[in-house]
Amino acid sequence: MNPIWRATGLMVFGVLMAFTGVAWGQWDIPSIRNAIRTQIEGEGHPSQMTVCDNQIHCLVVLPLFYEQRDYRPAWIGEDGISPNALALVKAIEGASQEGLAPSDYHLEDIRKMVSGDFFSNSPGGFVEPGELAEMDIFLTDAFLLYGSHLLAGRVDPIKLDPLWQADRRKADLVQILEDALAGKQVEAALQSLLPPHVEYQKLRQALGRYQEMARKGGWGRIPEGTRLKAGERGKEVLLLRERLTAEGFLLPDQEKADMELFDPALKQALLNYQAEHGLEPDGVPGKRTIACLNTPVEARVRQIAVNMERCRWLSHDLGARHVRVNIAGFRLDVMENGRSVMHMRVIAGKPFHNTPVFSDRITYLVMNPSWEVPPSIARTKILPKARKDKNFLRSQGFRVSSGWGDKRESIDPDSVDWKQITPSTLRYRFTQDPGPLNSLGRVKFMFPNQFQVYLHDTPEKDLFAKAIRDFSSGCIRVEKPVDLAEYLLKNHPQWPRDRVLSVLTGEERETYTVIIPDPIPIHILYCTVWVDDSGLVHFGPDIYQGDILLDRALNEPARAS
Repeated sequence: MNPIWRATGLMVFGVLMAFTGVAWGQWDIPSIRNAIRTQIEGEGHPSQMTVCDNQIHCLVVLPLFYEQRDYRPAWIGEDGISPNALALVKAIEGASQEGLAPSDYHLEDIRKMVSGDFFSNSPGGFVEPGELAEMDIFLTDAFLLYGSHLLAGRVDPIKLDPLWQADRRKADLVQILEDALAGKQVEAALQSLLPPHVEYQKLRQALGRYQEMARKGGWGRIPEGTRLKAGERGKEVLLLRERLTAEGFLLPDQEKADMELFDPALKQALLNYQAEHGLEPDGVPGKRTIACLNTPVEARVRQIAVNMERCRWLSHDLGARHVRVNIAGFRLDVMENGRSVMHMRVIAGKPFHNTPVFSDRITYLVMNPSWEVPPSIARTKILPKARKDKNFLRSQGFRVSSGWGDKRESIDPDSVDWKQITPSTLRYRFTQDPGPLNSLGRVKFMFPNQFQVYLHDTPEKDLFAKAIRDFSSGCIRVEKPVDLAEYLLKNHPQWPRDRVLSVLTGEERETYTVIIPDPIPIHILYCTVWVDDSGLVHFGPDIYQGDILLDRALNEPARAS
């Protein structure tokens, strides 16, 4: 045990003895035990329990914990308050390092309890067993609540967004607490519940840096309406230089430059900043760029905390080899043992056509696919173009049909007066043949799911040059489909690299459905903050307003996860 904490513990015990007037060896454990039983059984597994006017949160797990130990106190022994209680206080004091609020876990009250202040008003200095029982329950609730939040998050994501399907981690918190108490490893037990992913650790380190920036007063503002360009000089240039240096976009040796000159190094730093914040990288501090630069450091602290919460929703094992798509970052990475071995830009769903968040496995791909146009897209996109241009359907390779199954029949698009068809009267179906104009491009990557979302190529390559790439109706368009297909089929004996390239880049239009020999997990995520291998913190756009909703939920009263 840390000598400082040992000394503090002895001092605390002495203070409590002075308040209670009871020798440590005389504490009546059987009476405390009966009081715990009475408190829990008397409530009858309640929907609500309060201790000292504070709500107990873990109303399912907490009674189970005490039942399994026959209601013996967990934090109190015959010699008084266990050192485990002091360790719990220390662990909860560190909750802010995890982007959580220590006050959610009864911190001030349990501090008073272990210091003796909780009992200072007891008549004659005598502490009732019921008071000690309440103290024990309170400490147990604090551990279980904090542990559940570290393990699976403070907020249930599906309550915020039904399109968010998280695979939250699970563990036996009752057994974890029992083992922690027996081994005097309370802090270590809570630390073991943290997400194991390197991304979480990077965010945790970033949070500490930004919290320190906030404690030091953050960064200065750049006056709105500032107009600067390379080669100019002035005090606004100095403000811009200091602002970019604060977040590491300017290196120390660049700080020694002519501070009021907008030199090439400063422009490059600004270009990097814009590229990593979802801004058009033009090297000019325009209105949107200045608004981003002027975002307070406290807001960035909250944004990091929000994304740490999302990490707590992830499965324990993402797979040593997996595909990861970050919707908010518009990026796909193929990961092997924690390292990105392939990355590319993606186009995600536009607001109100959100790309959902979930995990699955890519099991097959289709080369030269046809496209069965979904009814909603047929009404909103295809029909208006057909009404405007009678040659649109033929020129874009669309076939028209009516009916379903055996009753489906082909329709000559020229036989239909499309100007007389409205979205509400549209009964036709559109199928786009394989080819260079096909909206799915030359290949689609399938992981059958309830959302009917998949990865696919696109003929609209120019869209990948945009900073904000939310143009799809929910599916994900990938920048390098041939590279991804080649990677997924590298162990397929019938699909060597030259054959893949021939089908996907040549004139052939025959459709092939190919089973992937080693299905690979895919995780579609929504991360508005991430940290690269150099330690640079990237802040992406909150295109679906998910940060706003989650931050609001994190500020609501705590409850068991």
